[in-house]
Amino acid sequence: MNQDISQLRSLIETCIQNKTFQVSDEALHKLLKDKSYEHQIRQLLLDIALNDAAHPDAERIEYVFKKIESEIDQEHSADKKGPTKTRRIKLPIRYTIAAALLVMFTATMIIYRYGRGDQLAEGGNNIVDSTIEPGKTRATLTLANGQKIILGQKENGEIAKEPGVSIVHNASGALEYKIIERTQSTGNQMNTLATANGETIKVILPDGTSVWLNAASSLTYPSVFNHDKSREVSLIGEAYFEAKHDARHAFIVNSQNQRVEVVGTHFNINCYDDEPAVKTTLLEGSVRVSANGNQAKLKPGFASVNNGRSLEVEAADTEVAVAWKNDLFLFESEDIHTVMRMISRWYDVEVVYQGSPITEKLSGGVQRFDKLSKVLGILKSTGQVQFRVEGRTVYVFK
Repeated sequence: MNQDISQLRSLIETCIQNKTFQVSDEALHKLLKDKSYEHQIRQLLLDIALNDAAHPDAERIEYVFKKIESEIDQEHSADKKGPTKTRRIKLPIRYTIAAALLVMFTATMIIYRYGRGDQLAEGGNNIVDSTIEPGKTRATLTLANGQKIILGQKENGEIAKEPGVSIVHNASGALEYKIIERTQSTGNQMNTLATANGETIKVILPDGTSVWLNAASSLTYPSVFNHDKSREVSLIGEAYFEAKHDARHAFIVNSQNQRVEVVGTHFNINCYDDEPAVKTTLLEGSVRVSANGNQAKLKPGFASVNNGRSLEVEAADTEVAVAWKNDLFLFESEDIHTVMRMISRWYDVEVVYQGSPITEKLSGGVQRFDKLSKVLGILKSTGQVQFRVEGRTVYVFK
């Protein structure tokens, strides 16, 4: 697969350089047609736009990206007879083009341009610390007997056993539950996986469901699901779920007086205590959300917003909702407090606001695994916000 992705990048680079897109190119045609490459293609295009300074021409990038999206749609339609819903890779064109041009608007500031942050951080009178590193793959697992295991300090392989299951820290850095014998579990052997600020991890639950846990979050679940009941877990913080399909056993997530029920689908839940509302965003499949005595059934591309009093449904930008899982900060018309909460959790810093309020809305993004200096430098480049870093405290002012 790595060789195919390398070939795909080379082909796309050539297209951008020449501002052409040859559908007749069999190699490109074959790779774009393969659905299994959809995620890799999206990540590759983001990487080209955010990291490659060799192609500053946004018009060329946009032309080729739109052609790629059109080609994928046509291929999917051709695979089936009769009417069919097109399969879109949903390329975030507005982000990639902003990355290429560093477009700045008066009311809304696009703050991309990967690679400028360190230079900007070093200039000016305000000190932006360059030593604070981003978060890492790390978490604490608490077993049913109370034993705590720090993940990230353990070598790959089996780290624990519970009745009927082997708990493995696999080569990709994920925690994985492997059923070794079918037992009549009562679901009472509860495990809790928790991340602190600056930590993230993926876990593969005993039913095959994959969960990505964001910083300052925890997930509680049985080490083996009861075959006679629904698959039920509890969440604090934020997580992205790819629930394994099982029509007989619903997958249920409990969080902040909210209940999300699915049979198998992809969705994100943001339920941090310091956020104004619990937001559940659906990427594919179907989700039923219950909260405050109300229920809402979501369609892909929509989100429920639970503010503790009401439950509303709104259109959602799924790329923004799961950007953290794809190693990006993406935000659209967000206030500085929302942006800094993301930064605070991931870099494990305290944020202090000084002076007059900052009312401008921010839209844009940056790589999540950059140093704090680069992230703050890019924000600073808008001219609307300044920073001073002392130890692990970030002072924010105009």
